[in-house]
Amino acid sequence: MEQKKTILIIEDESDLAKMLKIRLELHGYDVFLAFDVAFALLQLKKITPDLIMLDVNLPDMSGIEFYKYICDEHGKTKYPTLMLTARDELKDFFKGMHADGFMTKPFKFEELLASIKRIISANAKSVIYIFDTATNKTVIELKRRMEKEKYEVVIIQDIGSFKAELIKNIPKVIFVEYMQKGMSGEETIKRILQMLRIYFKKKEGESLGISIIVYTFSDGDYAEKSLAAGASWYMGKPTSYMDFINILRTGKVIKKALK
Repeated sequence: MEQKKTILIIEDESDLAKMLKIRLELHGYDVFLAFDVAFALLQLKKITPDLIMLDVNLPDMSGIEFYKYICDEHGKTKYPTLMLTARDELKDFFKGMHADGFMTKPFKFEELLASIKRIISANAKSVIYIFDTATNKTVIELKRRMEKEKYEVVIIQDIGSFKAELIKNIPKVIFVEYMQKGMSGEETIKRILQMLRIYFKKKEGESLGISIIVYTFSDGDYAEKSLAAGASWYMGKPTSYMDFINILRTGKVIKKALK
């Protein structure tokens, strides 16, 4: 069963907030309320919302100030945010701030619901698998950095645990360290593809919609073996954590030529 999505409504009009809570809960959302910024900050210590509905006019801090407060050093919000205001002229302003959405009061509930679904769907975390050793400090740090970029990261230590994880979450990308314990890199890639085909009931050659990207922290070049085994790309030896992040952000990677 899909886990309920969580919404935090920060709105000082208590009657409106309570009405929205009731109606959104009927549509399957977990809804929390805050009538001022101080309580909203307390709520954020307890929950990680899939969406914040933020009123521009609040008693203790403006919605604009709070929006900036929940942005990181790059100006990206830590939580998807839908701005609510009676001032339609602010729409372009929030577009410039890259807010996820903007609703002018009064609004139709059906339009609000459509915006909520769109924003949550667009910001759903992509699941990333990393086939590597969970105790590897480099991999632990890579996982932390990917999660900071709002990815859900699962470290897979062996092919035996792959099936169990696959039932829980379908990955967007699978990173594979070529050097595996007890199994060659190419055999690992073949086994991953075999299990994916079984899971999705696909024949060999049919698209699975999942990229398998091979890297290695060793000094060898395993491009030919990796690509021949069915890997999507071979990135070789990473020079920094950003090599992984840039692939996830842009979908671009330099494929080493087969020799």
